[in-house]
Amino acid sequence: MKIALDDIKATPKELAYTEGVEELNARLERGVHDYRVPRGLGVRVEYYRAGLDVFFHGSLHGEVVGTCARCLEEYAFGLDHPFVFRARAARGGPERVGPPLPDDLALSYYEGDESI
Repeated sequence: MKIALDDIKATPKELAYTEGVEELNARLERGVHDYRVPRGLGVRVEYYRAGLDVFFHGSLHGEVVGTCARCLEEYAFGLDHPFVFRARAARGGPERVGPPLPDDLALSYYEGDESI
């Protein structure tokens, strides 16, 4: 899902949708083949702008199917994963040099009016 930056305002908006899992499963397939996501992931997100920064917080919901490494039987388990991240106008790149701080782990950068 992409949201045009011009559509993100200071007033928070909520969005719920199902994200396709084809690309995710292709990436999982390149690994050890232990997991796959059989259906789309449910996404709930709230987003808003504060100055040039854009904030997102929400959660992913779905089912994951794993394969036991010992007996090769499949088993399913639920995924309920919260997320929080911030996108900041790049203006020439990241402001800090050095190892990331804990708050930096949820920080991304955008340029121009691209969609996030």
